[in-house]
Amino acid sequence: MSKKLLKLAEKAFSQHDYESAYLLYCTSVSGKSGKGRSPQTATPEELLGIELCVLARVQPHAAQMIFDIYRALRFGHSDESAESCALNLIESIQAELYDHPEPLQQHNGIDYNEFKELVEGGGFEAIYENIVWSTNVFISQKKDWVDFVSRLIDNGYTELAYRYIEAASESWNSEARELLAKIKDKESGALRGKN
Repeated sequence: MSKKLLKLAEKAFSQHDYESAYLLYCTSVSGKSGKGRSPQTATPEELLGIELCVLARVQPHAAQMIFDIYRALRFGHSDESAESCALNLIESIQAELYDHPEPLQQHNGIDYNEFKELVEGGGFEAIYENIVWSTNVFISQKKDWVDFVSRLIDNGYTELAYRYIEAASESWNSEARELLAKIKDKESGALRGKN
């Protein structure tokens, strides 16, 4: 499933749909973490994809250029060499943008428990809007993924919830069906409220 998700993420990124690409890269990481793999051990390809999506939020042209360079380098060099080159380019751009160079490999983001603590103190919408695009949130447990998608639904982010469910439905069928039913209930309740 991981390869399929990575292909879908690359396709979304190449179509400038950075939000979908970000969700797919993150789902690829979280989908494997339950198999004895911690979220901090994302593959270099997943890490690069996530970092490109984060950069695309503030510098879409630069992120797209790096993505195109990375894809071209993969055909003539090793994947490791292409990823290293792309990460170095991202670091250079971030250093110029934020004037405080920090190697991306050392930036692990926050785990889902830390995200939940922030949400409890500041409300889901405010924290979600401020955290998700600036920090990697690692979801390593299936129950946390279900909780996160459920919170998206509860807070009106049904389109994003659909995307997460669609990307992960092959590995977590029963949970995906329950969440889809929750979205249906939420949307039908909203429709009844308008009548």
